[in-house]
Amino acid sequence: MVPERVEQAKAAVRSVREIAPLALVIGGAVFLLLADAIALPVLGGWYALLAATYAVRWGVIDHARRSLERDPERVLRLAVVMATISGLAWAVVPWLVVSRGDLDLRGLATIMVLFSLAASVVTVNTAYAPVTIFFATPCTLSLVAALFTLGDPDVWILDVAILTYGAVLVRSALVGERRYVEHFRLALAQEAASRSLSVAAGELERSNERLVHLVDHDPLTGLLNRSGFANDLDDRIARAALRGGKVALLLIDLDNFKAVNDSQGHPAGDTALAETAARILALVPAGASVSRTGGDEFAVALGDDEAGTVADGLAQRLIHHMAEPFSVAGQPVVLGCSVGIAVYPDHGGDRQSLVSHADMALYSAKDAGKGRPCHFDIDMLSRRHAQRVVEHDLPTAMDRHEVEVHFQPQVSLVDGRLVGVEALVRWHHPLMGWIDPPAIVDAARRVYSAARLTAYVLEASVAVRGLLAAHGWRDIRVAVNVSPRDLPFFPLPELVAEIAGDAVGRVDGIEIEITEDAMIDLDLCGPKLAALRLMGVKIAVDDFGTGFSSLAYMSRLEVDRIKIDRQFVHDLDGDGHNRSLVQAVVGLGRSLGCEVLAEGVETAAMAARLAELGCDSGQGWYFGRAMRADELDRWLADFAAAAPRRSRA
Repeated sequence: MVPERVEQAKAAVRSVREIAPLALVIGGAVFLLLADAIALPVLGGWYALLAATYAVRWGVIDHARRSLERDPERVLRLAVVMATISGLAWAVVPWLVVSRGDLDLRGLATIMVLFSLAASVVTVNTAYAPVTIFFATPCTLSLVAALFTLGDPDVWILDVAILTYGAVLVRSALVGERRYVEHFRLALAQEAASRSLSVAAGELERSNERLVHLVDHDPLTGLLNRSGFANDLDDRIARAALRGGKVALLLIDLDNFKAVNDSQGHPAGDTALAETAARILALVPAGASVSRTGGDEFAVALGDDEAGTVADGLAQRLIHHMAEPFSVAGQPVVLGCSVGIAVYPDHGGDRQSLVSHADMALYSAKDAGKGRPCHFDIDMLSRRHAQRVVEHDLPTAMDRHEVEVHFQPQVSLVDGRLVGVEALVRWHHPLMGWIDPPAIVDAARRVYSAARLTAYVLEASVAVRGLLAAHGWRDIRVAVNVSPRDLPFFPLPELVAEIAGDAVGRVDGIEIEITEDAMIDLDLCGPKLAALRLMGVKIAVDDFGTGFSSLAYMSRLEVDRIKIDRQFVHDLDGDGHNRSLVQAVVGLGRSLGCEVLAEGVETAAMAARLAELGCDSGQGWYFGRAMRADELDRWLADFAAAAPRRSRA
């Protein structure tokens, strides 16, 4: 359907409504002009005919307009037909004028009226020229013919003028239609352009809103990002400062996210992050701000006079709900989280200090065993300072061999023979004194020296094997601890092969100790541990019972030895729970075909009790403390002298 045809049909319908009253008025004027000259019945009959034609024209067009949108061509055809009928009715008037045989003043006036009518028709019917042409043509031709019959040459001049005027009317009608159509098309184009501009402006506005949103929000979770959260936290602190209120900041770190992300892929990790965001949003009170500050870290800001109390309860709920499993790619996943809490103004007077102190509290929560909240306290500042000093000085200390490797004996509880030694790092800092071994390991990780520290210990362990062999202990294992956090990120099998040598006879004297936490990352750690076993390296699980114990994981991971943590070894006679646990671990070791070693053996009675419970070997001060290689040399001599008949491998 052509849009301009519809518009022309609408204009034709409108013109009928506009011209009909005007035509009847003009017809009345003709009636009055000719009333004295024409018999009233004739003149009255003509006027009745005129009125009837316009009435019919009105009715037909009014009925036809109902199908205007569907069939505009039909409406236009009817408009032309009805205009022609109206033109024929007016064509009677010239013959009435000349019926008296001459052209007087009244006749001229009547002709002027007809000219006015024709002009008005052109003015009203600019949309569709045929309506004008088919109306004016009968009137014009009738007038020319009627005047011509008078036989007066002067009147013929008027005929020429009328024909010229008629030609002008036709041309005006055609030009008017063309301009109307062009104007309509231009209007359509302008309207379309306006709509396009409006749509484009709307899209631009929405895009701008999205961009503004993305500036301050995380695209994955929809939460505030680090920048947006920083602005929000600044605003909260400013408002709290004005009214003497408080702001609580909770930093949330997912405990096992990396295992999910690395083992199941980034899409699974994204799903886990989105689920975490949804759980946090469901728990925080109204008015709280929630952010994903990066990676698997989230933050919550609470502005309230009771912010500290509210933060404690919220942290507990977060830890509880995050420990509930959810499904990722059809697999159940348990993440867990740790929470660090700092409160303005108690723990910091601005955003930077508040975030820094909440971060310290978060690290303390994770170091304390994960899955717990921790409030900032002033002692953390000194601990953080000490931590930074350790991190800064550790690489240099290894260069200077100030970091020492000590060795603690492991003795059979069955026959008293030496079965192994464990390599343990020790460092006496010139200003801070003895550094706790876990702090050394954590510092090495933070300064990206974990692999170097492991190599450092392995080199010392290989060297002490020569010392053991010199004393006749050639089949003794040297145990080296490897952090489960570091195991997936450096090539341990290659490191062992490079340092201990490719020969199986040398490598099989090395034992790698991992904690139970490594079992959570079994998909990442398992291949490396399997490669070590193929090389002849032994695998032990350290601190068993304190971490993520799972029979399913233990069955998948072939281990040679289970080490019972010292906290379960003490007070075996007084604590029935500890005794039952030791018996259970011994039974598990038997079923898995691996040895069971008890740590923290301090007395002969304790060693005897552990032997009764079925432990294979023990390690602790009763047998010997951790010592340097030269001290171990003397200990081995004393140990051999004290039991000359002890069997040697």
